[in-house]
Amino acid sequence: MKKLSLFAVAALLLSLFSGCGNASVPGSVEVYYVSAGSYEDTGSYIVTKSCESIDDTKSAIDIAMEMITKDDADGKYYSAFKNGVMIQSYLVMDANLIVHLSKEFNELSDIDKTTLKTCLVLTATEIDGINSVSLVASGQLVERRLTADDFTISDNEASEFERRIVLYFPDSNNNLLQAEPHVLTVGQNKLLASYVLEELMKGPHEQGLHSIIPIGTKVNSIEIQGDVCTIDLSSNFVENKANTAAGERMTVYSIVNSVTELDEISYVRFLIDGEQAKGYEYISLDDTFSSFPAFVYDINDVYQEPTVIYSSCKETDKLIEMPIILLRNAALSLEESSVEYLLSSVIIYGYSSPIPPGLRLVSLQMNNSKCTVELNDALFSNGRGIIALKAATAVAYTVLRAGNATSVDIAVNGEIYVEGITLNKSITIK
Repeated sequence: MKKLSLFAVAALLLSLFSGCGNASVPGSVEVYYVSAGSYEDTGSYIVTKSCESIDDTKSAIDIAMEMITKDDADGKYYSAFKNGVMIQSYLVMDANLIVHLSKEFNELSDIDKTTLKTCLVLTATEIDGINSVSLVASGQLVERRLTADDFTISDNEASEFERRIVLYFPDSNNNLLQAEPHVLTVGQNKLLASYVLEELMKGPHEQGLHSIIPIGTKVNSIEIQGDVCTIDLSSNFVENKANTAAGERMTVYSIVNSVTELDEISYVRFLIDGEQAKGYEYISLDDTFSSFPAFVYDINDVYQEPTVIYSSCKETDKLIEMPIILLRNAALSLEESSVEYLLSSVIIYGYSSPIPPGLRLVSLQMNNSKCTVELNDALFSNGRGIIALKAATAVAYTVLRAGNATSVDIAVNGEIYVEGITLNKSITIK
């Protein structure tokens, strides 16, 4: 996920300094506000003030959630909670503060939303035992596990040569990516994307992660036009590549997800020695790629649920086993959630979907270890042959990888189309 930056929405500078000169005292909390004077002129400063409650029965989080929604009594500080936005409830779970906001939050401008998030997250994460904040508005999860590091914050004394970036490295099995923040000293005459590539090649700090950029890869050039970053790499990027579908995928998306963390970049294109990028067997390099968050696993996020779906390889037209991360849905089984995701219109650049347009899940029934999946007749939009069989197989394999079924029947309009599908290793690629 990209850092939430006030620069990105309105070039809004956040400066942190002591709000009133009040020293922090035991039982007090640091609350972040908008500075009244500078806000009237530029809307550009956030300040912190030490606050305490006369009610010593209240916890630090209770005090913080009460004070952050109110303007300071002396008129020097404004609450970032504008236009009627209120905190309806909050709960701390696994060091994550879940805050339910009123519906007025959805009506705020981008600047006001980002200012509110900044003040709320910085305030909450000052409190012992809270590392992140998730926001819910009108019953919908709008932000998940924001931390203080997710915000671009600078002050008048901050070095202009120090930048925090987020890099994505694959786990030891090349199944999924994990985010790792790095702080770099950078110069003014070199693109930040160049530093991202260099740092990816150096590798991660955390054990269990690794750099997957092929040995010997050189960056010939980087060009940014609009929000598209074109990266020209040496032929080593192909010659020394991983020899598995998972390895190729993690190589590409380690770069793509990392580079698109930069505010100015949304898409990545690859060239090899100035020519159209080719040479990967299981993922097409000639796509224009965007970040794919479902490849990213946060081990601290209790809302995430790993699963496996199946996509098509453009180069070989075979099914590719693809681990992804879903947002946990208590109303659906993992099988249902996985199939619904597979049938959605989500684009995974570098691959093609085996699913025909309009295909929908009608029902999914488990009977001991056998599962019957009924789909609508869009399965047969191109006939009942190989295209329909491939789509049915992708659905069945996705169900099987959820782990509760050992065989799957695929039905359409109450009629069994394919019966007793099991995982056939001869036609899947790991």
